[in-house]
Amino acid sequence: MIFHKQDDSRKILDEKIMEIVLKKNVTYLQAKKMIESGQSSLGDFKIR
Repeated sequence: MIFHKQDDSRKILDEKIMEIVLKKNVTYLQAKKMIESGQSSLGDFKIR
């Protein structure tokens, strides 16, 4: 069950990244870096 929950949160993260990719016209990896470095506007979204 714990692993399943991690998969869900990873899927949610991927969806958030794709939203940024579409809105800001950046690549997936660039958007992922933006989230991980805290530059994106996902203040309520925590990675881990």
